Amino acid sequence: MKSSINSKIFNTIFPLVAVAALLAACSKQEANSSYESYGPVDSLTATFTVTPVQGSDTKFVVKNTTAGNCVGTYWNLDQGAGYAGGKTTDTVFFPLAGTYNIRMQAADKRGRLYTSAPISVTTTANDPRYLLKGGQMRTGDDAFWSRFDQGAPNGVWALAGGNFTVTGNPKNSGIYQAVQLVAGKKYNISITSAATTYNSTWGEIWIGKFQPANGSDYGAAAPSAGNASASTPTFVSWASSTTAFTSSTKTSTFTPGTSGTYYFTIKVGTGSSFSSIAISNVSLYSDN
Repeated sequence: MKSSINSKIFNTIFPLVAVAALLAACSKQEANSSYESYGPVDSLTATFTVTPVQGSDTKFVVKNTTAGNCVGTYWNLDQGAGYAGGKTTDTVFFPLAGTYNIRMQAADKRGRLYTSAPISVTTTANDPRYLLKGGQMRTGDDAFWSRFDQGAPNGVWALAGGNFTVTGNPKNSGIYQAVQLVAGKKYNISITSAATTYNSTWGEIWIGKFQPANGSDYGAAAPSAGNASASTPTFVSWASSTTAFTSSTKTSTFTPGTSGTYYFTIKVGTGSSFSSIAISNVSLYSDN
């Protein structure tokens, strides 16, 4: 009886094992055959086109026109994010006025990337939902920002490489610009920053109805208290660091109680010292 049972078990299991082995062999062979069938891969010449969307100053259609066996498309829209996988044909959006060098990489079947020559596009106006000018900190964007210092030592601000960098260990030093806000509407705030070797240092965004002035700090306790936002957001805290840290992006929202002129203010200060604080990609925009 035992021999009969073992025989039944063997007769049941062996065909399953044989089938599994056959499938595994076929899968491996098919995968190898598929890989081998690629054969030599010709070099690609990455090319693409850019076409403005009719009636829009901020939208463009990008199309990968690379000839040959191109199997992947990566776009770099010159907005700080680098290359990212995308569609062969897509509509891209540039909400802030400026000149952008669009680049593309085409991938062949083996995964090799070929980089195209850039194509420049220029937008002349911000999307109506985006209120700040010069928030990307490109060459010439410092013209859109006014300056203030609470007192000596003053901040030393320099615009280069897509960053507005402050040094000089200021007591409180900032840049600002006027914006028109509507009561009850929610506005989104975003800022990217990086700080090096700092102690008892702060970086803050404030939105208030009073204009920053030399000789004064800027915050909720300043003139017209209550008309300023809470610090939204704090992008450098009091904590200390002795090494550079990777840039980070902070976001927040602000809903004004009354309509009118407000001042979007970026403030940096220290009770001790810091090496530098670099600010980039600052935006203030509404959802509608």
